[in-house]
Amino acid sequence: MSFSLRTLLLFTAASAVVFTSLIYAMPIVGDLFYTLGLLTIALSTIAAIYRLGPSRAYWVGFLVLFAGYYFHTVWPSEIRTTWIAFSDDFGVRSPGMLTTRGLSACFEGLHGAIMPGSLFNRSRSRPSDLGEQYVAFMTVGHTALAMLLGICGGTLARRLALYPAAPIRR
Repeated sequence: MSFSLRTLLLFTAASAVVFTSLIYAMPIVGDLFYTLGLLTIALSTIAAIYRLGPSRAYWVGFLVLFAGYYFHTVWPSEIRTTWIAFSDDFGVRSPGMLTTRGLSACFEGLHGAIMPGSLFNRSRSRPSDLGEQYVAFMTVGHTALAMLLGICGGTLARRLALYPAAPIRR
């Protein structure tokens, strides 16, 4: 597998935008990434419908992994919101994905603790500002991870479409 110089430059530029957005997490940046995720799902659905051959396989694989991860981590759900509300009342930690726990630890390392009993206890701003930064940070992080998963899923699906399995003979 080879990459072009253009692909390398696009990946470098996208990484710079994501890491800058994580460091300077603001609600508007989180909203932009949330909108980008929804647009990506819409456009990749159109591509998966109207493309043919290995290109269609790529977009189907991209869509399945991107949308699956995005909807599970970024899309607000009533069950998750209710669980978080009850877990705060009873002091129980809610179940989550490893990527969520990793992004939370990264946020606490960069911006300080959002909760008093967190990993790092050095709050630099008001709790309400930290809460908004936390939501923006998690939205940016999960959208970027969803994009990486989508690209991996699309690449795998295209490879499977190019080299189909031999039929089983009886």
